[in-house]
Amino acid sequence: MLNPDSARFILYSSIPLGFLVVAESIPLITGNFDLSVGQMTGLVAMATGYILMRNPTLNPVLAFIMPFAFGALCGTLNGFLVGILNLNPFLSTLGTFLLFDGLTLMIHPQSIWGNDIPKYYTTFGGTDYTAIVFFMASLIVLGLALKYTGVGIHIYATGGDKESAAMLGIRTSLVVFLAYTLAGLFSGASALIYIGFVNGVPLNLADAAIFSAFAGAVIGGISLTGGRGSIVNSFAGCLVVGILEAGLTMFAISPELRKASTGVLVIFAILLDRIRINYRDRLLRPKE
Repeated sequence: MLNPDSARFILYSSIPLGFLVVAESIPLITGNFDLSVGQMTGLVAMATGYILMRNPTLNPVLAFIMPFAFGALCGTLNGFLVGILNLNPFLSTLGTFLLFDGLTLMIHPQSIWGNDIPKYYTTFGGTDYTAIVFFMASLIVLGLALKYTGVGIHIYATGGDKESAAMLGIRTSLVVFLAYTLAGLFSGASALIYIGFVNGVPLNLADAAIFSAFAGAVIGGISLTGGRGSIVNSFAGCLVVGILEAGLTMFAISPELRKASTGVLVIFAILLDRIRINYRDRLLRPKE
């Protein structure tokens, strides 16, 4: 695993999940979460792949815009339910999880492989350097935007204390709506890279990826209670998950045990968040 080629491949293979970690982190910062990012990614990939399969001469610019547009559109649905209608985020995104999963099968009930998709489209995510540079640039831009723009500050303020943020004049419902829309946008980016990485759109694309994305975000420092955590640092959590999965695969660990390890990792992420909260509270507690 310390071989340079292996290390580069582990980093490259973590990029699709890395975009999902980012997609999950943004709602978490607002004090919410999104169970549907994995199924959203599968739906966006299938819709994009189907359109390109039926229209191989489609304008390349439009082709690359599609996953981001479709992802943002799916994200607005979650944002409308949770942010505007103020519905429970768990139940709302569980509902859209099932909705996106069903729509994927309705669009095309079979896998779509690379031979049916224009070569230029699969090459983008299928080239390791391109995928890595694209992800790093996206991560830096988003990190700077969340730290130094008014929208980013409002996202953190909403997650820190929603009522206090509203008293300061922040339209928290619109902030949550925007956070879920951004989550959809980055799910679309994940779909774009996934299509190149696996050279197609399998029916089970990104299935159960929500658990690894959730664990990666929390391990990377995103707080479950909202208002804290760095998007840039969340990539470290993604690498932990990627190295674990790659290591288990390299050592030919059975799929059942790999699945169980994901569950252990999620539990570890929750415990780690609890330890961080308790440690911070002890530091901030006035000394007698």
